[in-house]
Amino acid sequence: MPSSICKIALPVSFQHVLRKANSVVDSLDKKGVDMPIMLISRYESSPAFFFGPPVFAPVVVFYSANQEFRTVVDCANGVASNAISKRSQGLKQSLSEALSRYYILAGKVNDDLSIDCNDEGVPYIEARVNCRLDDYLSQLDVSTLLKFLPEEVPKLVISGCELVLVQETVFDCGGLALGLLLAHTIFDAATISAFLRTWSAFARRSIEEAFTPNFIASSIFPSNNSFPKDANSSAWAAVLLKPGKCATRRFIFGGSAIANLKKQATSLAVQNPSRVEVVSALIVKGSMAALKEVSGTQKSILRTCPKGNEDLADLVCQMREAISTIDDDLLNSLKGEGGLSKLLEIVQELRELGSESLSNGAEHIGINSWCNFGFYNVDFGWGKPLWFPFPALSVKNYIFLMDTRQGDGVEAWVSLDEEVMAVLEQDKELLSLASMDPNPAVLAKP
Repeated sequence: MPSSICKIALPVSFQHVLRKANSVVDSLDKKGVDMPIMLISRYESSPAFFFGPPVFAPVVVFYSANQEFRTVVDCANGVASNAISKRSQGLKQSLSEALSRYYILAGKVNDDLSIDCNDEGVPYIEARVNCRLDDYLSQLDVSTLLKFLPEEVPKLVISGCELVLVQETVFDCGGLALGLLLAHTIFDAATISAFLRTWSAFARRSIEEAFTPNFIASSIFPSNNSFPKDANSSAWAAVLLKPGKCATRRFIFGGSAIANLKKQATSLAVQNPSRVEVVSALIVKGSMAALKEVSGTQKSILRTCPKGNEDLADLVCQMREAISTIDDDLLNSLKGEGGLSKLLEIVQELRELGSESLSNGAEHIGINSWCNFGFYNVDFGWGKPLWFPFPALSVKNYIFLMDTRQGDGVEAWVSLDEEVMAVLEQDKELLSLASMDPNPAVLAKP
């Protein structure tokens, strides 16, 4: 699988300087491109920057080759190479244009408090894989998704590191995988989606659809040198989410199954349950039952679910009640000079809650939803993505939710202890409503 690497920077003139880089995927020799560095400005970050975990968020998105491109690829190798090269050049050019709006991403982390906006650029790796995309997906091993990332073991966000890394991987059929690592300290799901949609809008020459971000967070949430490093989200999440030997399964809920679940979950308290709420509640319910079968005792999972025998409507109601505390009043309390002390108070409460519940024998399940952020609208001109998986689920007791390509369903990635998962994957109610580990290419068909 040959590969090359360059740095994509803002659209300015520069001289290319070739250099050698370490291989990122199996036995790849890479050539790099650097550019002269000019310190433009320093972006001062806010407590929101500190609070995010100092890791890189992984993103992999697959695109099938459209009919026109497949026809070209089926021709002589020289014609195919020219078409692939032209497409790749378009991706690099549009990324450069997107960076002109997201200029801080072309810089590097200076320290915990700032980013050097030095226009050094974004590492961009090009790779080839010797198989067809359909063949890869039909024999999918989710552990291999990491190979489509610029680094298989994502590094920590530390001083001197880039904020974004990109890898473009081309399949023999002309299909494409884009893999990105984005600093989670400044990227959440909404920000990732906005950046990807801006990049793709420039690629389609639909400039009016590109986002124009502002960088005013530090004026709303002032920077504070006294922010303790052990108060970020990684510190308290480590109390709740534990790495370990686990099994991961994908459960796909279609639109009709979601409608069925919503009917079951509707109550006087929650008359309009969302698809995220009902799918989360169903998986939590099944996980609680599986934990009980494996351990022999009923485990509490949610703070508001101490009994463990609630039906779907009860669980949805309790989830809605807990999430409703995250409102405008809470956000406003984090603003201004007093915001840091309020944030530290919340972090301490979370720590105490986690420690107390764990000592009482509870299990914690993390739920992360990227639904409704428009990831399947990231269209570079070849149509919407074939599949938008989650490439890095390495902790036990974690649920990641994503839209399906059709838009009305949910793809749930569930990671549990192997014994617990062995029970859950036999859950009759769950399997009557969801398909387990289906071929993504088949699901993408109309």
